[in-house]
Amino acid sequence: MEKTKSEYQQIEEITHSFYCDECGKYLGDSQEYEDGYYARLGEFEHSVCIDSTWYSLNLCLCEKCAKKKNLEITNALLNLGYKAD
Repeated sequence: MEKTKSEYQQIEEITHSFYCDECGKYLGDSQEYEDGYYARLGEFEHSVCIDSTWYSLNLCLCEKCAKKKNLEITNALLNLGYKAD
């Protein structure tokens, strides 16, 4: 014998939308899992330690703006006298 049971379930889905911090371009959406994890699109992070103090740059950038920001950082370092290894 087979019995069928039907129940209504309400599920909350959380969607994170990502946009470039520089140009505003839409980067996409990421669905959040039950454990709170979601893919962070466009992550751009750089850190440097000077005299035991950490400085960090955390942005959400499209590929074009990430390349531009890397060039800005590189030029600033070169202007300060840093040399590439």
